[in-house]
Amino acid sequence: MAVATISRFERGPRGPWGSRRLGLAGALALCGLLAGCSSCDDSGGGPAASASAAAVDMAPVPAPKGLVAELFVSSPGSTWKKLRDTSGAVILPQSYGVLLTTLLGLPPLAADAFDDSATTTGAVALDEASQWRAALAIKLVSGREFIARLTTGSKAAYEPKEHGAGITLLTPKAGKASDAIALAVLGNTLLVARSPEGITLLGPYVAKTLPPKKPPAPGAVAYVPSAALRGPLAGEIKKRWKAAREELSNTDQNNRKKHGGRAPDFGDPQAALAVMTGSVDGWVKLLEGADHAQLELRSENDVVRLHLQVDPGQSTDLQKWVQELAVGDASPLLSLPESAAIGVVSRSSMQQRTESAQSSADALGRLFGDRLNAKDKDRVANALKELAEARGDEAVFGYVRGADSAGLVYRGSTLDPRRLDAAAKSLVGLLRLPAFEEPLQQFVGQFSIKQSSAKIPGLPNKAERVLLSIKPSGMRMAKDPKGEVSAAPRPVELMWTSADGVTHGAMTTDAPPLLVAMVAAETAKTWAGVPATATGVSRIGKEVGFAVAVRPQILLGNAPLQSPGLATIALGRSGKLGVLDITADQAALRFFMQRAMTQ
Repeated sequence: MAVATISRFERGPRGPWGSRRLGLAGALALCGLLAGCSSCDDSGGGPAASASAAAVDMAPVPAPKGLVAELFVSSPGSTWKKLRDTSGAVILPQSYGVLLTTLLGLPPLAADAFDDSATTTGAVALDEASQWRAALAIKLVSGREFIARLTTGSKAAYEPKEHGAGITLLTPKAGKASDAIALAVLGNTLLVARSPEGITLLGPYVAKTLPPKKPPAPGAVAYVPSAALRGPLAGEIKKRWKAAREELSNTDQNNRKKHGGRAPDFGDPQAALAVMTGSVDGWVKLLEGADHAQLELRSENDVVRLHLQVDPGQSTDLQKWVQELAVGDASPLLSLPESAAIGVVSRSSMQQRTESAQSSADALGRLFGDRLNAKDKDRVANALKELAEARGDEAVFGYVRGADSAGLVYRGSTLDPRRLDAAAKSLVGLLRLPAFEEPLQQFVGQFSIKQSSAKIPGLPNKAERVLLSIKPSGMRMAKDPKGEVSAAPRPVELMWTSADGVTHGAMTTDAPPLLVAMVAAETAKTWAGVPATATGVSRIGKEVGFAVAVRPQILLGNAPLQSPGLATIALGRSGKLGVLDITADQAALRFFMQRAMTQ
């Protein structure tokens, strides 16, 4: 996130907004955020060229080979101001011009050289060597004057150098400017990239071809066309996974040779690789079928939102995947206790759960091979199938930070409570299968399992109880020279109870108080009773299939339970579009910024 990029400053002269200039990592990350793409190795800037540069040919040029995304920042001056005000980051530069001079390490006198009303454009590409390249084009008031400001006078930090195709490269003088990024001028456009190669590959396209295009959305947006999805992106994923798979496979083969050809004690790496390959191939197939993807950076009241939408186009597979998502609003998160630092809501249809149960059983069967005999494989498959068919479509999980210990809580719709109880106990019982028990005892420790039922005051029905006691293994103790792992057995208690089609559960060292708090919690003691959290949950959306909500002040700090601050990730749909949203409100952003600056 942008707020994290200012945590490390270069030692050097102070910038025009009162703090030390940002390091290159911060500059590139924040530039990337403005352009809607913060994960590229190359970044830069550049806008449309002005007609005043009559001597320069500004006719559109073809898209470069390997183009992945086009970037647009409409009205960058006002877009930056809105983003700054929304995030509450008052220490950031007030104007777009000062932001650019700070990030690029330019002298303060260059701050008024930028036209902050003209769209900033950019592009990201994969070159023939699979290197990420990116460049931005930033509109200048006058290209000639900008070159003169930076290259003339006794204190000039750059010298001009013709780079071809009408591009003037601004070469940094030793000791006066950083050579970590490349700056160039084309007409009335400033081009920025990580290297001159990025300028050559993308500069003409971002300065000549993109500016006349209408941005796909207001503010900052990155547009990924179908040709990029099924071409460079899909190809790169396949290429990298193939290389990773070969490396992992070779490692496995070498380890087997070292041990006389003996297979690993736990699982079969080749089977795991086969399962992972199938998953990667499936996602690549969906990616190749999409019409386009679009990533937007939005400022909404006191919330900053990254909004990714994927249009399935004519792809029947991707259309089916999007339309079959089980969706709803995120309100089930409001049932979590106010001490919960993380909440997760998940939805699935009966068909999705049963198919997932079968695929999981098949994957475990391949992973453990003959360590799981036919009878044990049937036990695994039946336990997963029973759980999938007994539970309902909606489930909520939470991580609770207590004064002395932490715990997990659960609330989910239930179709058949008795069947659910039996399935849950069967799953716990699978730990006793030799294929699972032996490696667990070796790597984790000796464990005992006790199952029972209990009547807990405050609960309408009896609760099912599983007590798991673990004594650390010798391997764990040997790897703990500082003695941080206690040799004493550590109990973990899992309890759950069902009533009125809902199952509540808790897992911690002492589960009853947490379970009672889940079942009988007053609204004031839940997320619904924390105004800022309740508001943030309502903003997640109404067509959500999976969402994670984090209260950073509670998770990482010691803030009061009623403190504001929420960051979320949600996967769902909007009409026919697949959607991924990442949000952070002002309180969360301030916390992240303060933490980044003090780490």
